[in-house]
Order: sequence, then structure tokens, then C-alpha cells
Amino acid sequence: MSAAGTMTHLSQRRERALVDRCIDGDEDAWRQLYEAHAPCVTRVAARIMLDAGAVNDVVQAVFIECFRNLPTFRGEAKLSTWLCAVTVRVVSTHRRTEGRHRRRVAALAQEPQVVSGASPERAAVARGEVNQVRAALASVPLQRRAAFVMREIEGLSTRDVAEILQIPEATVRTHVARTRKAILAQLIQWQEDEGA
Repeated sequence: MSAAGTMTHLSQRRERALVDRCIDGDEDAWRQLYEAHAPCVTRVAARIMLDAGAVNDVVQAVFIECFRNLPTFRGEAKLSTWLCAVTVRVVSTHRRTEGRHRRRVAALAQEPQVVSGASPERAAVARGEVNQVRAALASVPLQRRAAFVMREIEGLSTRDVAEILQIPEATVRTHVARTRKAILAQLIQWQEDEGA
């Protein structure tokens, strides 16, 4: 499901009015903005960071930065796109200041839901595959990982991802293709190692 599909849909005029109310200090407007966008910000942060332990801190930092800098939001991009850009910056800053990468392979998403009645062996295989994808994605540089997560998992357009990361659209396509290839190569290698 795309990022847009998981947030409350607001027309551009209603979104602008909400932003203006937030700037004027309307607490109800802040709550509405947070409730509409926090789920997507949380998913994007978790999937880029691969560190479930720090996601809440990062999401809080994203909204603090949002509230502090909302007056600079000109409305040229969608608010969700602007928030994704803020999320990528905060994640990048967090990684630099953290100085360590504990639990690099953490929750990209919650454990997969196992179909009721599935055998424990089948559930273990499903979890193993998800963990392998997480581990493979953890080896990809941050900007490439961010492009892949936002384009392929969150469903943002190539144009929006390019705007968020401030890179050309062709570079976004290259990052996504290289990340997909790296993940596939890693999965194939693990399968070969298990078969040996």
C-alpha cells in the first residue's frame, strides 16, 4: 500500500488550512497533523534505520523538527513528501550522532502474519526469509536504502523520492535497481550456502 493510501486524504486547500492553523498554535490542528502523518513517518523511519529501538525517538525528533520548521513549508510539495524529507534528514543525523549500529537487523516491519493452520516449520521459514531480506537491506548504503524503501515499499513516486533525497530521478531509479539486485544476490548466496 502506498504512503498516500495510509494517510488521511486532505485536499491541498484543507492541508494548507491545517498547516496555517498549526502555525497559529492551534493544538487540535497539531493533533490532526500528527495523527494523519505519524504512521507513515514511523514506517519510513523504521525501514530506513533498521533499528527498532530508536524509531520512537526518531519519530519524535521528526515531529519536533516539523513543528519548529512548519512556517517554512511553502506548499510546493505535498506535506507527506516534505515530512519524508525531514524523516530522511533526522535518520541520517541520528546515525551520525549515534556512532554505533546496535541491532542493525531490526524490525523493517512486524513479523509476518502466518496463515492460521500453518505448520510451525512453515512459520519459521517465513520468518527466516523476512530476516534474510532485512539483513540484505542492512548492507545497503543509507541513501540507496531510503530510495528503495520509499519507492518500492511505501509506493512514493520516483519524482517524490528524488525531491526528498535531492537527487535526480535517474539516480533514484539506479538506487532502486542496484538495491533490488544486491538483495537478490544476497538471498541467492544464502540459499547456495544452505544447500552446500
